[in-house]
Amino acid sequence: MLFVIRALTAFVLVFLPFSLGAEKADKRATFATNIKSIAESDDKEASILEKISSYSLGWINGELDKTEEKIKSNTNFTHFGINIGVDTLGLKSEYSPHLELMSVYRLLEKSNVFLFNQTSLSNFEGRNTINTGFGGRYIFDDDKAILGINSFYDVELEAQHQRYGYGAEFLTSLLEFRTNYYEGISGMKTVNGLEEGPLDGSDFKVTGNLPYLEGASIYLENSYWTDNANYSFKTEEFGISAEVLDNLSLTIAEQKKDKKNPNTVVSLNYSIALGQKSKASEEKENKHNRWSFKSVRNELYKPVERENKIVKKQIKLGVTVSGY
Repeated sequence: MLFVIRALTAFVLVFLPFSLGAEKADKRATFATNIKSIAESDDKEASILEKISSYSLGWINGELDKTEEKIKSNTNFTHFGINIGVDTLGLKSEYSPHLELMSVYRLLEKSNVFLFNQTSLSNFEGRNTINTGFGGRYIFDDDKAILGINSFYDVELEAQHQRYGYGAEFLTSLLEFRTNYYEGISGMKTVNGLEEGPLDGSDFKVTGNLPYLEGASIYLENSYWTDNANYSFKTEEFGISAEVLDNLSLTIAEQKKDKKNPNTVVSLNYSIALGQKSKASEEKENKHNRWSFKSVRNELYKPVERENKIVKKQIKLGVTVSGY
């Protein structure tokens, strides 16, 4: 049995690298060194297993990297994401969990232009909402600034509430500005015995990326919602977001409605940015030049930031309430 192990090991360590094609000379030298190391070892069996393990892991990792690059080169998807958190603006309770899945799909890309489709599915308080839309982004100033516009159609599946959305954005590596307008189109209807319908609204968000905290940013967002008659309310959210692991971000924010006391909300976002580096990785590479404007080309491929849940007013026993 020991002879068989040694024979197989000799084959793996000597002949296999000759059949792999790429970088043959380096691989032959490496495997010659491996054989010498085994021959000089006092415990040859342990040395054999160690070399097999080392070689196998290296080869597997190399093949996984090749597969990942092949997937990236053969797909027009540029982003997949999942967001899990809590929100305080629900119709049912003060704190409710939400779940959101999102993708961005490349439709056209030129040197300075990126056209895309963005689609998401979210669940909040038992209501499922689908959002789909199209956006265009133009990158200029030596890749240091982006101007973007977008339009969306939102539908809450169970109640069939519907809404249009329009947005614009201006992005740099230090500051980001976003604004959105929302137009309810489905009107009032009876849902579970209560009258409710989508509100029109708008929001404006400013984000500042923190140069000395890699992958971190602070933001302030103000929103206004109305039925264009005699009901309206405002919300304000101030928070900090940080990339705690590669592609995993944690957001903690204070959320306030009108003059009520603020509530703390938390969310986790895991994103797969195909063919892109994480924000923290990019900032590590530029740590000696933190306050200068840097390339934002990776931002071309990321999702539009907007309110994907449909904000509604609901009439309960003659009293009007509002929320998602």
